[in-house]
Amino acid sequence: MRQKELDDIMKGLSLLQYYIKFSSNKLDIHTTNKQCESFFAGLFNLMYGYNLKTLKKNYPAIDLKDKVNKFAVQITSNGLKDKLKYTVNKFEKKAFYKDFDTLLHFIIGEKCFTPPIKNPYTFKRGEFDVFVADAVVNSDKYQIVVQDLYGLILEIDALDDEKLSEVRKYINKNINQVIEAVRQPLYDHVPETVHPYKATAYFYHFKFDKKEQQDVKVQLDKLADVLADLEDNTRRYLYFATTCLRSHSSGLGLIVSEPTLRKKLNLTKEQVREEIEILERSGFISIDTINDDMAFVLNYYDEDGNEMLQDLIKFCQKQDRSLEDLIIDLDFSQLD
Repeated sequence: MRQKELDDIMKGLSLLQYYIKFSSNKLDIHTTNKQCESFFAGLFNLMYGYNLKTLKKNYPAIDLKDKVNKFAVQITSNGLKDKLKYTVNKFEKKAFYKDFDTLLHFIIGEKCFTPPIKNPYTFKRGEFDVFVADAVVNSDKYQIVVQDLYGLILEIDALDDEKLSEVRKYINKNINQVIEAVRQPLYDHVPETVHPYKATAYFYHFKFDKKEQQDVKVQLDKLADVLADLEDNTRRYLYFATTCLRSHSSGLGLIVSEPTLRKKLNLTKEQVREEIEILERSGFISIDTINDDMAFVLNYYDEDGNEMLQDLIKFCQKQDRSLEDLIIDLDFSQLD
């Protein structure tokens, strides 16, 4: 019964994340986040025993506050580090640290960065995968906590049976109303789709037998889904990374010259770090292959441990196909 209740909770929150991702992030309609503030205020109040209240529209830095418990919350769908820095700067500019001991930066989605180091503070990874930092402004101290939906689910899973049941009832009762409020803009948006393909030329090039073809097609479909889930700019960054390879890449993997890539795309170091973190989460970069700030290694392994990205690059080069169209436009018909 406990597992069933947890599954219900995960389904509800994951569905909310899906609609927020497309209606808010894809269409830049950030007002949809306001629809979620009352929902999460009630959820946090239930979990922590707080009395969080929503604030008026365009209130700076925070969206919820409980002055008695000195707890403030910023709710956002933006999982990038720049948004955290912006929130903290606004919080301190307004001197809210005098009224609140804790600032919770809550992301309806997932964190797209590792624990920041002195940007704006040194964060450590805490329980339930949260990032925590102790901030000091003059003589005043407060704590910054960064949490996403994954961390929230971990925390819910740690609740006792009775409290977890209460959380499940609350989510089941309120989630549909929130989803209906944020899903409306989705009708004007068509999600990224992969061009239909058979990959016959790809199979022929690598001389796969019929059994291997079936397995490879499954892995190609999964790779296509991963690419389709990335933002356009991230797919563009991934493609251009394949055009900035160091000359000795063939023996050590696809070694990307980071300064060359950054210059070619006219990106800041912060933007590059964010893209690398997103690609690492998606399986295109292993974090232990980033040896310095000058280079990183691209790869994508299928479920059998085969490196697929190099094969795709070799195929497109040998057969004069467009790797750019394949990665950026999701035109997998390049493999036909």
